[in-house]
Amino acid sequence: MKLVILERSALVAPRPTADSRPAPVADVPVPALEAVARLTHGGYHVALASHQANVARGLLEMTTVNANHRRMARQVEEAGGRIDAVAVCPHAPDAGCRCRMPQPGMLLDLIERFDTTAAATRMVAVSDAAVAAGLAAGCITWRLCADGNDSDAPVPTVSDLHEVATRLLTASAPADPPATAG
Repeated sequence: MKLVILERSALVAPRPTADSRPAPVADVPVPALEAVARLTHGGYHVALASHQANVARGLLEMTTVNANHRRMARQVEEAGGRIDAVAVCPHAPDAGCRCRMPQPGMLLDLIERFDTTAAATRMVAVSDAAVAAGLAAGCITWRLCADGNDSDAPVPTVSDLHEVATRLLTASAPADPPATAG
């Protein structure tokens, strides 16, 4: 089973408002839609891992979170791709739950759900917490960094989801990005 877990911010960045309440989910950018479609057609399952601490803070309802994820999934489907699962941690950062990254619980649950192994799973992380969770789960973890180079990252970097799809789907390209200097 081929599984790619995307930290939600790798697909679409949140748009905070002036009072730190989350704004409605932005549209998924076209390049990300195309990358997920390529992964889907290449036989990969794509899952999202999403922190939603504003649920615990009372600033956001789970129904809104779920509606936002359904909207994102529809956009991906309209572009020919598929989001096969969304895992959500609705807890506050200090709750001590097993699902809040950097804990690996959310990722391990997705790996089990798809009956695969961590070693066969790619985690595409934006935040330090997601990088740590991917490593703790045993996933092959990549850091998404706009310029493709984060010399402080403890894992290889990729510039965007297009690069992820290309590396995974092109036989001549290495499946894993080269380690960064640092």
